[in-house]
Amino acid sequence: MPRRPEERRSISTSRGTPPRVAVLWNPANAVFQVQMVRETEAAARSADVELRMFEARDAEEIDAAFATIATERVGALNVLTDPVFIAHGTRIAALATKNRLPSVSGIRAYAEAGGLMASFGAPRSMSTRS
Repeated sequence: MPRRPEERRSISTSRGTPPRVAVLWNPANAVFQVQMVRETEAAARSADVELRMFEARDAEEIDAAFATIATERVGALNVLTDPVFIAHGTRIAALATKNRLPSVSGIRAYAEAGGLMASFGAPRSMSTRS
């Protein structure tokens, strides 16, 4: 059931403008990434957060995305789960740190590589039967 506007929690800044969050996503992984983008956009709408979407398919595009992110005045970075981002997690975490961006991902290895945090479910060992 949707909340009434007066009941909805907002993470707006003190000036009343919604915070901006950069989202790194891979359009080459269309089916999975498009679903994650939709879910991210829905969550942002409900939290009154403005998203800035940045595409990256490889290391070169990750660097280019960060060059643009640095000029966008965003307050945080969300790295969507993708094999390319897993392979370049250390690079992404270092670029986020260099740009002083708190960053999150659904990839545990991203947090281990230096990202601020990862949100993930129970360990795989808990989901298998003996």
